[in-house]
Amino acid sequence: MVIKLKQLRKRKGWTQPVTAMELGVSLDTIKHIETQGTFVSKRTLTQIYKIFECKSFDEIFEAV
Repeated sequence: MVIKLKQLRKRKGWTQPVTAMELGVSLDTIKHIETQGTFVSKRTLTQIYKIFECKSFDEIFEAV
């Protein structure tokens, strides 16, 4: 499963640096998530869910 972070942040009109700041992670982390679907911590995943106002985890993940 891949995290659809790029789609979520574009929906809010956010850049990668803004997203990194809002999530409290490095810009490199955002780049890795978007390009490689890298594993994220439970804390970061929870932040993504809250900040992007997701109704379910299906909005965050896409099957590969």
